[in-house]
Amino acid sequence: MTIVTSTLLSTIDIDERLKNELFVKSICDDVCHSQNGTVYLIRYGYYKLEFCFSKEHDFIYFMVEMYDSMQQQNKYLSFIDDLNLFNDINAINKFVSGKIHDDRVTIQNIEIYMDEGKIDSIYLLSSREKS
Repeated sequence: MTIVTSTLLSTIDIDERLKNELFVKSICDDVCHSQNGTVYLIRYGYYKLEFCFSKEHDFIYFMVEMYDSMQQQNKYLSFIDDLNLFNDINAINKFVSGKIHDDRVTIQNIEIYMDEGKIDSIYLLSSREKS
């Protein structure tokens, strides 16, 4: 399974299997628990992927950020930055109608965070309506 930035930004979503905690747990490299939920980590090439689920097992967010090493490869899930967002901040311009505020751009349920003029991380937030 592959997550591609252009697909992620144009569809504003990921494969539904990746919103299933049991599936993500079965393919993850590492797991972290907190009082609010569980974060599953996948390292692929230059990227670290996080999938966060609530204590009730609801999908909260998917996050991708740069990672320091090429050593760990996950054979189940890959991430391809075909737009080179992490190298060229101008690559997001065709997806953004508003301006950057407080080093953050929001595109529907996606938030892109910047640090010193470069993309630091991309979050896909749950699009599920909260009651």
